[in-house]
Amino acid sequence: MKYLIVFGRDPEISKAELEEFCKARNITLTLKEATKHLFSIETDKELHKEIDLLGGTIKMAEILFTCHEPEELDYLFSKVNLPIPHKEKVYYALDDYGSDLTELVEQSLKAHFKELRVKAMLKKDLSPKKFHKKKIADEGIEILLYKNTIARTVAVTNPLELKKRDERNPEKNYAQATSIRLAKILLNLAGAQEGHSLLDPFCKSGTILEEALLRNIQVYGRDDSIKEAQINIKAFIKEHHLTTTFSLKEGPLKGMDQYYKKEIFDCVVTEPHLGPERKKLPSLEEAREILQGLKEQYKTLFSLLQSLVKPRGTIVIILPELRTFQENLTLSLSNLIGQHFIKKREFNYGPPSNKVKRKIYVLQKQK
Repeated sequence: MKYLIVFGRDPEISKAELEEFCKARNITLTLKEATKHLFSIETDKELHKEIDLLGGTIKMAEILFTCHEPEELDYLFSKVNLPIPHKEKVYYALDDYGSDLTELVEQSLKAHFKELRVKAMLKKDLSPKKFHKKKIADEGIEILLYKNTIARTVAVTNPLELKKRDERNPEKNYAQATSIRLAKILLNLAGAQEGHSLLDPFCKSGTILEEALLRNIQVYGRDDSIKEAQINIKAFIKEHHLTTTFSLKEGPLKGMDQYYKKEIFDCVVTEPHLGPERKKLPSLEEAREILQGLKEQYKTLFSLLQSLVKPRGTIVIILPELRTFQENLTLSLSNLIGQHFIKKREFNYGPPSNKVKRKIYVLQKQK
């Protein structure tokens, strides 16, 4: 299968996420950059049906053909099976990433709908939300163009569903909760897949664990208070008719290892406490004090994970980078993880203007 694929605001992370997702599922992936957010990919299996499992991928379009001469366009369109609308009035859209063929493609689509005696209305610059509101996937067509490559959009992430899912959680704490989109990315960077056992030692409201349950992963969570996570996960399991069980433990981080057997977890995916919320940037001294307090917590965590994670198991964790007026401050990763883990990947996540910047680390336990 050949696709043009559109990544979100963090294309470097999205690319790594897709690579790890395919690797975990034995999907052969060839990936070539076209623009900053657009990539051309080839896989040996259908990938677009998995878009709901990806956090950083916005759109997938199946490549129909490459047009070298404008005069060939109508002929090439006649050789592909464009969907036949079920209604007399439909919408169609063009998503142009730098092509001289856009106007000609529009004319070809108009001719296609005219032949079908369907009234079609052109929609430009469709956001994912509008794509789903207009039901383009089921009742229309979107063509994605890049240079002389023509592709038909076959999957788009659905922000409306993510919003509904957020709103259906009985317990909401948006200030502390990990977003669903980020939870997907972290799980995929960890290579988490069906049958794995996964720990989130700072599970908060349970978003990461919920997303893992959808993948039939055995999940374990810990936090100082598990009330929010417990209520949300029980409601989530009931709504999605899941049979996978989960385990939550409430208590201090120190002593967490008493709850679990040694080397039980295939992966650990977590976003721990990143410091107090602030309305303004801290001073250099304040930032140092914040990081010093977090350092002890993080060192305790990695000390415990040495005995809990399987050899070659993966840890995906977010750590803070604190902005001050003078400079940005971070903790030394090597001082936190010691000799038992190695760093495989590192990413900056989110806008650089954030007061607390997130750094995603992908680590692997040594044999």
